Amino acid sequence: MILSKKNARETDPSSLSLAAANGKFGQVSTLALLCIVFGGFSLWISAFGDPFDYVDTTLLDQMLRWRYQTGLAQPVDPHVVHLDITSEDLRPLSSLTAEYENAATLIREATALGAKAVALDIVFERGTADDAQPILDAVDAAQRNNAVVLVGEAMVSGPSDTIKHSFSSAVRPPPSGVINVEPDADGVFRRYVLVRNGSSELEPSFALVTYLAWRGIDWEKDVKFPAPGLVTWPELRDDYSGVEWRTASVHPVLENFRSSWQGSSAFRHYSVAQLHQDYVVAQKAVTGNVAQAANAKPLADCIILVSYVGSGVGDLSQTPLGHDQPRAILHSTALNDLIQDSFLVEPSGLLAALPVASLIPLGLPLAFCRRTRSLIAFWLIGIFGLLLVGFTFICFSHMVIPAGAMAVIWSIAIVAETVRRRIFPARDRIANVQGVNDLGSQPRVFISAKSEDYQDAGKVYQFLTSRGIPTFLSNESLPNLGRSDYRKEIDRALDSCQHMIVVTSSVGNALSTWVEAEWGIFVNEQRSGRKRGNLITVTTKTFETGKLPPALRSNEIIRLEHKTLEKIAGYVSRDQVQTEMPS
Repeated sequence: MILSKKNARETDPSSLSLAAANGKFGQVSTLALLCIVFGGFSLWISAFGDPFDYVDTTLLDQMLRWRYQTGLAQPVDPHVVHLDITSEDLRPLSSLTAEYENAATLIREATALGAKAVALDIVFERGTADDAQPILDAVDAAQRNNAVVLVGEAMVSGPSDTIKHSFSSAVRPPPSGVINVEPDADGVFRRYVLVRNGSSELEPSFALVTYLAWRGIDWEKDVKFPAPGLVTWPELRDDYSGVEWRTASVHPVLENFRSSWQGSSAFRHYSVAQLHQDYVVAQKAVTGNVAQAANAKPLADCIILVSYVGSGVGDLSQTPLGHDQPRAILHSTALNDLIQDSFLVEPSGLLAALPVASLIPLGLPLAFCRRTRSLIAFWLIGIFGLLLVGFTFICFSHMVIPAGAMAVIWSIAIVAETVRRRIFPARDRIANVQGVNDLGSQPRVFISAKSEDYQDAGKVYQFLTSRGIPTFLSNESLPNLGRSDYRKEIDRALDSCQHMIVVTSSVGNALSTWVEAEWGIFVNEQRSGRKRGNLITVTTKTFETGKLPPALRSNEIIRLEHKTLEKIAGYVSRDQVQTEMPS
């Protein structure tokens, strides 16, 4: 439109020419911006790690909770059973001797019920040799019944890490593993160390030594040490087709939490009273009570994790699935992951950077999001898609992709694109207005609209230019020219155009001074025979079109809708006059 004083205030010439004054960065395309943002963060992650690790771990916790709540978590292995010793169980035990005798009783009863491994998450470092003897006797009895008993040992940090062993004075102490676990920086326990560097050699964790014993693998005899900080051992395949070698290292692994301590899909739990009750039933079955014989071995081939639970008697911690969780769940979860080979996998280096780099092609449709609403919609779709992909990977492949970091970087890219469009001219917009630049071609279509109808006029403009039709709309075209004589450029566009589209929401807007001047010039050109194109009025609101001037109502009038944009394009896509809807 011809710029009046009012329009000059609405369209600041300094902002219109800002693109030409801002140098080469104004020519950065959407693709180049995506490469800069996503490629830059990919290089950073591959070289220095995830800068949004806190976001990723927090999102991982939430996804594990979603998986549990939706029932998509893989069931835990039924061979892993917790035996919980509570404060009520300890109250009758008035001495350390009584406590040790109680532990020996639990070992005897569990192995009598068929348990293949009894792992006591307890460090037995107190007391005399006489106090320890009942437990050692129960350990020997379990071995005679083809069962194994394991105990805990604690690593004490210091100038040189030392180990507190159970039954250190015993001639043949039972196998033991380190029970130490450490939280992440935010205080949440997510990771487990399968192998630790001891003062002189590698030490197995409590979960690893229990798993190996359950599989009949001896830490001292069968485990190999092929490299510093690495252990490997042979296992018979599940289908008995041969032997495969598995490995573990001193690096923490991410545990695959399936449930909280007492959740619907949690590990099986036995109380001390329930264990004793089942033991009594089993003893009756042995004496000939055939009716109860079927229940004589309810713990057959199971691993029994014996631990103190509850406030005041056992350590409590926060896991991704809840607060105040007995720390024994960290050992049982690691043991379950060893059995099912289901630790969560965290890619690092280039593998962690690849998902971020993959956002470059996925972000290309951003170039077609012309309006703020479409940008917001595209951003939300991207965030939802990233969450869905991350959740799917966790549920079905145990792979943890940096979905949180990707969501943050995705948001940064959307903001950067918004800033680019606000401050600098986009390359695609420059291409769309080549009809009014110095390349020589001229606009085929001139869109005339009052400033309050610019938004709707912009829809027509974007549709036509996307179809390759050179089109002029002052608020879209002039900022890309970088020229100060706007009146001259508008006159050039009016003179060279073949068709005119008047976009209006009312009769008053169509008759506003500068809009009427523009379509009036076009009508005069038609009457003089210098223009043979179409004059089309596009209405954006319902009003009485019969009150439009004869020059407008005698030509095509079209209501602006998504389905009518094709019709508008058909009328202006050729040089000659269109007298009917193009086929």
